[in-house]
Amino acid sequence: MNSMIKTAADVVSWRMCVGCGACEYICENRNISLHNITEQGIRPVLGDNCIGCGKCTSVCPGLNNTKHTAGVNHAIAELIPHCGFAVEVWEGYANDKFLRN
Repeated sequence: MNSMIKTAADVVSWRMCVGCGACEYICENRNISLHNITEQGIRPVLGDNCIGCGKCTSVCPGLNNTKHTAGVNHAIAELIPHCGFAVEVWEGYANDKFLRN
């Protein structure tokens, strides 16, 4: 883990956040809320009550991701049985509430 990343806000600033919301769920002080940032997607925003416990980063899949490179033919090997040949995974957000649900 990068020693410079201490909080969910650091994960966002390093562009490693995947928008899953695990940090909001694990924060016992309810100091993290999720916001839809137009150019980035759903991202955590920290309030003023962070005690630096590190629980938010301990559950972060973006920070704890060990799959930095693609496999054979640049495909993500773990996704082939489920999705077929996948090179990238993107997060999206529909403006239409009916479509989103």
